Amino acid sequence: LPRVMYPGGAIRDYDVEAAKIAKCLRLATFPAGTSTKDQHFIQQIRGDVHEQLLISQIGVPPETQRTVMVLTGSKLCLLEIEVKGGRITVSLKWGLKIIEVKQVSATGEGVTIQGEVVEQELRGVGASRSVAASGLAGRIASLAPRRGTVVRRIVKVEYKIPCSEAARIQEIFRILRPLQSLGCIVHLPK
Repeated sequence: LPRVMYPGGAIRDYDVEAAKIAKCLRLATFPAGTSTKDQHFIQQIRGDVHEQLLISQIGVPPETQRTVMVLTGSKLCLLEIEVKGGRITVSLKWGLKIIEVKQVSATGEGVTIQGEVVEQELRGVGASRSVAASGLAGRIASLAPRRGTVVRRIVKVEYKIPCSEAARIQEIFRILRPLQSLGCIVHLPK
């Protein structure tokens, strides 16, 4: 079998399934209603896939719906890739930056990913129209934008990779094991 060089210089045997998934990711469009944030996330991972694993597949080619776990150099996500009528669409079920992943554990229904996401909100920005301001100078001063305050908060999140096959759960853990070196707690299945 041919061998392929992956990002970071890793050399592995050619994987036909991985090649199909990578091709689908490159050619896919977004279904109607996909948020700009999700589109941006998927655009960022398209050229940086380090590992991918088919979690489930419904249907047979040429019409399939696949759930795929993808690991890049900086992100982990679960995607749904649908091929129907010659059209390929990709949607984000969930996604995290690798630095946000805090714990990975096996459950009876698959694998649970727990993380902490930093959300930012800009408060107090915009023009303020003061009724009390009088004269031209007062109106100009009251229309000047005010500096806002960035409020950050940590939100705990939990995502699932649904899977009941022991071999598939072991493969998920093989892929996620390197996250341990980043401080993530990976509870390996027994």
